[in-house]
Amino acid sequence: MNEPNLAFWSTAVGISLAFILAIFSYLFWRRWQRETGLFVQGLQKIIRGQKPEAWPKEKGLSQALKDLSQKIHHYQALINQYQEEINRWNLIARELEEGLILIDNEKHILWANTSAERILGVSLIEGHSLQEILRHRECQFSLEVTPQEFEVELFWPVPRQIRIRVLKIAPEMWAIFLKDITPFRRLAQVRRDLVAHMAHEIRTPLTAIAGYAENLLAEEPQDPWTAEQLNIILRHARRLGKLVEDLLLLSRLETKGLPEEEKTEVSLEEVLKSASEVILPQAQEKGVRLKQYVKATRLPLIKGHRDLLVQAVINLLDNAVKFSPPRGIVEIFLEEAPEEWKIGVRDHGPGISDSEKDRIFERFYRGKRGGKGTGLGLALVKHIVLAHEGRVEVESELGSGATFFIYLSAWRDST
Repeated sequence: MNEPNLAFWSTAVGISLAFILAIFSYLFWRRWQRETGLFVQGLQKIIRGQKPEAWPKEKGLSQALKDLSQKIHHYQALINQYQEEINRWNLIARELEEGLILIDNEKHILWANTSAERILGVSLIEGHSLQEILRHRECQFSLEVTPQEFEVELFWPVPRQIRIRVLKIAPEMWAIFLKDITPFRRLAQVRRDLVAHMAHEIRTPLTAIAGYAENLLAEEPQDPWTAEQLNIILRHARRLGKLVEDLLLLSRLETKGLPEEEKTEVSLEEVLKSASEVILPQAQEKGVRLKQYVKATRLPLIKGHRDLLVQAVINLLDNAVKFSPPRGIVEIFLEEAPEEWKIGVRDHGPGISDSEKDRIFERFYRGKRGGKGTGLGLALVKHIVLAHEGRVEVESELGSGATFFIYLSAWRDST
């Protein structure tokens, strides 16, 4: 075959192959276009929550679309389930009697239930600053330390007392729990007023009874039985009189506190010495030893009411001796701390359970340890210390005794 014929046939075969390849490419393109079209249509229907009318014949695309459909339906079911849970908890949270506010790290409101709005008396709108709504200085809390709990008295739009708890529930979310304790505080005030009024009314006839008993005893009755009965009357009259005086003191401290003009320079070392001298006969009768320690590099001076502080320490020592075993030891110590003084009274008695620690400073609460008394001793300690702008704490475990601490601010003029 000559060269022109060879070139002709080579060109013809090339053109034929190119034509055939073009036809196959076109058919493949049309099929792929149809398959991808079905895939896109099916995907759109799946996204809308519908089932595709036709699946691609291409196994890879068809299987991928079916797998995707199953995954989407699975996740949609999970989303629906979670949404139901969210709606359920949202309903519960909205119906809570306790107020609940969710805030972010900028203290902007994310969510609030109706009880929170009712307690605060204002509308809580998402995005508003909680600090602008709660303008009370004690409500300007820090989010760096949680949980926190405190009570505040708000006067706008209506006077009320609220207990607030702050709890971190997510990296950038905090929960604010609100409880309106106004009714309880009003009831407590009514109770205090009633007790104070009754104490005032009882004091006058009680003083008369004790006075007449003392006058009759002063005449030295010849009949021993009469003298014994008069001593019993006088002893119980004085005991009841002490209870009345304690109640009146409690009422005064709770309502008026300690006026500034009643405060003077007080040596805490002298306070401990005076209290120990009063309790010493009671301790010796039981065989209990009193040990006193003072650790100070400066004069232990504060500004306060000496007699009230002595009474507070006497009450702690009285309890310590009462609950100490015979021939036991009661330790009284005074330690220096930054900007304050710490008074401690430690006994080695039966101790106090955790469930009682929050109640032992309540008036008339006598605890499960037993013992005689009116249940006013620790209540007086608490309010005397609060009147001095201090605090009282207790550390104890059952069977290991108890230690009571009084913290008082140091007098700045003492250095």
